[in-house]
Amino acid sequence: EPEERDVEEFSHLVKTQWLLPALQNSSELMRVVLDMEDGCTDAASTLGTHHTPLCRCTWCREQTHRQPWLDERTRRVEIAFVVYNPQYGAWSRVGVNFIFNSAGHIHKATNVITAWANWFYPPWWTAAICWTAVVVWLASLVF
Repeated sequence: EPEERDVEEFSHLVKTQWLLPALQNSSELMRVVLDMEDGCTDAASTLGTHHTPLCRCTWCREQTHRQPWLDERTRRVEIAFVVYNPQYGAWSRVGVNFIFNSAGHIHKATNVITAWANWFYPPWWTAAICWTAVVVWLASLVF
């Protein structure tokens, strides 16, 4: 079972593919995922060359031999996004991690990090509790 520290570590990143729904429509995003799945085989068969501009997966396009983005050496895949909650004035980064073990089991882990958009936005009693916790933490560091 993966631990929380396993999903917070970002070292040894080998394959990165950005899917930006604000800049691309859904059909374009689906084509990128398809190219990631088949290693740009379909895109290469269209023009007859592997280094074709029709290959939308940046990692697959850089490889000398066609291979899918997700293969047997993959240990972790993270899908992350940032959302804003206007009701509470908070930004949240949500990371959904899929951790693969050698037996074929896929562990799922979710990591959410939230921060206020404005430090002075929350009600005074919530801010007072937070600042009290900060003072107690700083005092425990000193003693």
